[in-house]
Amino acid sequence: MKTELLKILSLKNFFRILETNGNTIKYSFQKPSLLLLQNIHVQWLQYIWQKTDKHVPVYLSHNGTEPLCKNEVPSGFIDNLAVHYNDTSIIQHNIHNFEPQNVTKLRFNLKVSKHEVMPYFFQWQRYRKYWWSSITTTPGLFSINEIRNGDDSAEVDIVAHLTWGEQVVENVSFKKINDDPATSTLTCSTSLEAALVTLLADGLINSSKEDYLRLHRKLAPYKVSFALQCDDDKTKKTLQDLAILLNSKLQGKNISTWFPEFKLPVDEQVRNLFFHQYNNYLDHNHCFQTNMHLIPMYILLRLLSCVGCLTLNK
Repeated sequence: MKTELLKILSLKNFFRILETNGNTIKYSFQKPSLLLLQNIHVQWLQYIWQKTDKHVPVYLSHNGTEPLCKNEVPSGFIDNLAVHYNDTSIIQHNIHNFEPQNVTKLRFNLKVSKHEVMPYFFQWQRYRKYWWSSITTTPGLFSINEIRNGDDSAEVDIVAHLTWGEQVVENVSFKKINDDPATSTLTCSTSLEAALVTLLADGLINSSKEDYLRLHRKLAPYKVSFALQCDDDKTKKTLQDLAILLNSKLQGKNISTWFPEFKLPVDEQVRNLFFHQYNNYLDHNHCFQTNMHLIPMYILLRLLSCVGCLTLNK
């Protein structure tokens, strides 16, 4: 796992390596990672809502405590958390561990009758496995391991079959509530950082011979990018103004965009848009000098056909 994790952390446009000290790496998130973390969080919340909207009320809790409606069965609650990462946040990561030292927990709790907890338990195993499969690009990447039973409790893990072997990405469990023996609490727990590492590992697994980093269209950091090709200075200025306007309109609709340096030749614009080098901050044993796509090409082409030709030509 160490080698593969180093390769992920070396993705230049996703991470900025600040310091290496033995097995510990300190880094910050670049903008594509911040967008990816935000997209993961949104997709997680949306999926919980889709599976509970018509049948189970779900409430926000604070600091892991249940809301005032705690006697309602069935009912669910999630932590009222916000993602506080920015480009100055410093993350400390032991490269022998899948997740960094501090993680942002994504936890959904569902209170159900004790007599109904097993059907819910099996149902949410399937739900959570399907969610992971719905945001990645490798068929059969995830599976559910064996159930571990206890006294009035049980748990199971969702595992990803990555290049270094099986990796637990989420835990689904239930246990009885001590002060209410007629009910049990079902908990689905993962972390934002585990999801980020899993998605990037999946993207590397699916990289093509052109070193194409494949991310699912729902989670692509940038949805639209621009490139400009024009030999006439006057027309080029007009096209630049058009690109700036389109970029502003798209961002006004909360559509993330990648804007290149138009002074570069068009081939270099495209390379800067879709490719990036690995970090060379790490020592030579940990340095991977390969180009990788930053934006899934099929996302770009799809949106280009919808919005118009954003590769601006004379």
